[in-house]
Order: sequence, then C-alpha cells, then structure tokens
Amino acid sequence: MLNQKTAWYIQTHIRAEMAKDSVVLQGIIEADEVYIGRKPHNENKKEDREPTKRGRGTDKTSILGAVERGGKVCVLARISTELTGDAILAFIRGIVDMKDSDELMTDEYKAYLKPGKEMKHSIINRQRQFVDGDVHTNMIEGFWSLLKRAWYGSHHHYWVEYTPLYVAEACYKYNYRNDNNIFDKFLNEAMQLCH
Repeated sequence: MLNQKTAWYIQTHIRAEMAKDSVVLQGIIEADEVYIGRKPHNENKKEDREPTKRGRGTDKTSILGAVERGGKVCVLARISTELTGDAILAFIRGIVDMKDSDELMTDEYKAYLKPGKEMKHSIINRQRQFVDGDVHTNMIEGFWSLLKRAWYGSHHHYWVEYTPLYVAEACYKYNYRNDNNIFDKFLNEAMQLCH
C-alpha cells in the first residue's frame, strides 16, 4: 500500500510524461481560452461571500487551447499569463501547422485578430448565437467543460504550479480517448523516454 506522499509523487511524474506528448494541429482549428480556479469561500453564509468575477479580468488561471476538427480531433492547451494578440499568436504558431491549416475559428475577442491575419479566420459572436453554419467553437468548449468537470469533481483544486500538469493530463486523455490500449501506449512511450 502506498502512502499519500508516494502516490502524489507518482501521479505528478505520470502527468509530467503526459505533458511531453507532442501533437501538431492542422485543418480547421478552433481556439479559445478558459479560466480555472477560485479562492475558497471562507464565509459560512452565501450572502456574506464576495461575488467571483467570471471570464476575462478574473484572478483565475487563464488557459489557452485549440482543437483540430475532423480526423483525430486533437486538443492542445497551455497556461497563459497574458491574453494579448502577441501571446495568442505565439501559442497558435507553436501548436498549429499554419501552412496546412484551412481556417481558424474563434469568438469575437479582439486578441484573436492577430493570428487571424496569418490564416483564414472566422468569428462567432456567442452573445448572439453559438453556431453559424460551420462556424462555431463548440468542440473546444466541450473540452473546457471536461477540464472544468475534473477540476470541480475529481481534483477539487489545483495549486497554480501544478495546473500545467493537470491540463496536460486532460489533453492526453482527450487525444487518446478512442484508443483501447491507452495505458499500454503510455507505458511504452514512458519506457522509451527512460532509455
């Protein structure tokens, strides 16, 4: 039987291996950001709690993500300390094969205009509608719901310094969700890295 410290050590190293998974996205790409975390409420009564700001401008950890539609349907996500046009462009350039990608789909956040100058860019205004023909960000939104569900349900809380590992785990599980031998695949890759 393992004690908690040993189990935590093993889990952290497994997630670190999952973070080494390298995928390059191409085709139709959906990009978006999400915010994870909150300060625990100390107040006993709901009316005594301060309201928590949501979305951009919150003190939660911001995570940028992109998903490739069709084919394998892969997702990549990273913590981002800033959500400027330059930061988003660097993120997109780092994970997307921009030459072989057909289109970038985002919401109306102005920072996405910068990568939108380097590839075809379609914008969905989610205040008005969620889908306009093929233009939507529903796949990345679906991934965000899985990530948040893990945060609230299984993990309950991430320390900020460990958040990249939990995000890497979520991406890895999503990318190989249809692989019946995901555990064997992971072990084989981890063993190859040891040699």
